[in-house]
Amino acid sequence: MFQRTFSIVMTPAVFLVGIVSMILYAYVGVNMAATDGVWPAFFWFAFYGHIVSGLAAALIIGIPLATLAFLAACTIWLFGLGWRLQKRGVESLPFKVERKDGMAQPSQEEVKLPDVFSH
Repeated sequence: MFQRTFSIVMTPAVFLVGIVSMILYAYVGVNMAATDGVWPAFFWFAFYGHIVSGLAAALIIGIPLATLAFLAACTIWLFGLGWRLQKRGVESLPFKVERKDGMAQPSQEEVKLPDVFSH
């Protein structure tokens, strides 16, 4: 259950890292071309820009969402643990806990609701 919850929370993070990486790549490259010149922008776009923007996006988006996914997965794991312990406790009782057939639903004579729409 921990792995499933972590994967569900981290699925949007993968897409967000890709989107933020592309935005950083384009923004820094265009800004570099406008202020620093053609050659620094060429080296940014051709060689190291995609690596640096990917790492920056992973740090900006990936780490906080991984932390939140870890906390959510721990919470789900604790609820599952409590559920299993409660189930094991009920199964280990020296008597059986179940509902009687006659008490499952009250009959029509027992339940007489007032007719509020007859006026």
